[in-house]
Amino acid sequence: MLLSRRGADAPDAEGLRAELEKLGAQVEFVACDIADRAALAGVLDAMPEDQPLTTVVHTAGVLDEGKFVAESANPLSRLSRVMAAKAGGAAHLHELLQGHPVETFLLFSSAAGVWGTLGQAGYAAANAYLDGLAQHRRAAGLPATSIAWGAWAGGGGMLSDRDAIAWLGGSGMRLMDPAAAVAAMQRMVEGDEPVAVVADVDWPRFSEVYNAARPRPLISGLTAAEAPGEDGTGAPDGADPGTAQGPTEAARRLAGLPPARREAAVLDVVREAVAGVLGHGTVEEIDPERSFRELGLESVAGLELRNRLGSATGLRLTTTMIFDHPSPLALARHLVERLAEETGAVSVTSPLDALERLAHALASAPPEARAGEEITRRLRQLAEQYGGGSPLPAPEPEADAASSRIESASDDEIFAIIDSH
Repeated sequence: MLLSRRGADAPDAEGLRAELEKLGAQVEFVACDIADRAALAGVLDAMPEDQPLTTVVHTAGVLDEGKFVAESANPLSRLSRVMAAKAGGAAHLHELLQGHPVETFLLFSSAAGVWGTLGQAGYAAANAYLDGLAQHRRAAGLPATSIAWGAWAGGGGMLSDRDAIAWLGGSGMRLMDPAAAVAAMQRMVEGDEPVAVVADVDWPRFSEVYNAARPRPLISGLTAAEAPGEDGTGAPDGADPGTAQGPTEAARRLAGLPPARREAAVLDVVREAVAGVLGHGTVEEIDPERSFRELGLESVAGLELRNRLGSATGLRLTTTMIFDHPSPLALARHLVERLAEETGAVSVTSPLDALERLAHALASAPPEARAGEEITRRLRQLAEQYGGGSPLPAPEPEADAASSRIESASDDEIFAIIDSH
C-alpha cells in the first residue's frame, strides 16, 4: 500500500506499479496526506484482517529552503508546512499503529538533522525529530530505525537541482550509489542501532567546509575526519598549510607600492577574486563595504576565495577568513598587513584601524578573558596618554561594590533595590 497526497495520480505511479508487480507484489495506491491524522486513521482502520500491517516505511518530506526569519513574512507558516508531513506524519503513524503487529518501522531521515544544512533549518528540525522518535520507540520496546541519509544518485527524489548537487559536491557530500545505500538500509533494519547516518562523504573536504565558520566538536570527534589544525603539520586551527608558499612576485609588487596606493591595489585583487568566485563579469558588482554574506558568499565559495587569494599572495589564509574579515574592504586591509609582515614593507595600518581590530578581538574573546584587571588598566593608561592629557576618573569604590552586589543579588533582592529608589 503506497500512500501519497495524489495516490495513483502521482507522477509515474503506473510505471512503479508495473515494476513492483513484476517482482511479485500486489500494489494499491491510496491518496492520503499523512499529516491529516483522521484521514490516516481511516486508511489504517480499513486494512484487511488477512493482510495485517507489519512493515512501515515513512519517506515523506518537504523542502522549503531559505532563511525563515529573514525571508518570510510569516516564518511559522513555512515551518509548519515543512514539519507537518515529516515530523507530524511520523508522530501520527507512531500513535495510530499501537494496535498493529508492526515488526519494522523505518523512518527516512536526513543528514541535515545531524549536522545542519544552510537554508534548511525547518527541514533539519523535522529530521532531528524523526531520529528522536526512533530512539523513543526503541526505549519503549517498539521497533524503529531512523536513517539519516546523504544525497542519493540516480535522479528523482528531493535532490534534482543541478546547482544543489554541485554545491553538495563542493562541500564534500558525494552522491550515494543506490544499490550500496539499499544494502546499508537492510543492515540497519536488521541491526540494533535505532539511528545512523548513511552517506558518501569526502571527509577531508567536508571537514574543511564544515569547520569554515568555527571549530565543530562533532567533526573533531570523527576519527575518519582530518580536522584543520589537527593534522600534525603545526598549522593553526582553520589554516590550510597547502596555501602557504611564501609571497608571490605579484604580492611583492603589491607590498612594494607606496602606502597610499597599497590598500586600493589589494582591494582590486580581492574584488576581482570575489567576482570570479560568484561568476560576475566585472568587479563593479562587488561593493567593497558589503558583507560577504550579503554578496552571496557562503562557506563553500569562501573556501574557493581563500584558495584564489592564497595562490595570488602565497600567504597561508584561514578557512574562517570571510568570517573574521567579513567584507572585501576588511579582508583587503588584513591582507595588506599580512603582506607587510611577510615582505618587510611599511604597514599602512592607522591607529583607528588598530583600535577596530582590538575591539573585534575583545568581542571575540571569552568573557573571562575580557574581564581581566590588566586589560582595563592598560586601556585606561592608553586613553589618558592619547586622549588629550586629562586623566580618567578612577571608578568609585562604592560603585564597584554596588555593581558586585547587583551581580550577585537574587531576583527578590533586585526588586527590593528598585522599590527603594
